[in-house]
This record gives sequence, C-alpha cells and structure tokens, in this order.
Amino acid sequence: MARTTYHWVLTLNGTINGVQTTAGDYGTVHVLPGTTRSQIYKQLRESILEQVLGRTGVLMADVNTVCWSLEKDEL
Repeated sequence: MARTTYHWVLTLNGTINGVQTTAGDYGTVHVLPGTTRSQIYKQLRESILEQVLGRTGVLMADVNTVCWSLEKDEL
C-alpha cells in the first residue's frame, strides 16, 4: 500500500514542577491509508512528552494543545 506524507506541527503547554512550560516539534510523517488524524496526533503528542521527560526527568502535567496542524506535504 502506498503511504501518504504529511507535514505536522504540534505545540503543547503544561507545567513542570509548577512552572508553565511550552514544548513542540514539527516534521513529516508517512501514513498508510486508513490511519486517522487522531491516531497521528496521539502518537506525536506522546513522542513530544517523552522528549520532555528525557530532557528534564519530569513528566509534564496539565498538558493542553496550543497548536496542531496536519496537512499533506505535497504542494
């Protein structure tokens, strides 16, 4: 099956040790037909939260989505 490439941007806001924190990332993802936006969002959100945990050693709490964009990468 052919995969489709999407460009994404995701910014999260939350707290780390009571301090307001913003974390985000962007890139491309290659998905199979039938994959949902929700599945992609959840996977990318988890990835960003794991990156924050790896850098700080602390889980981000009270997480909210500030920006979420997912569009076909082809113009």
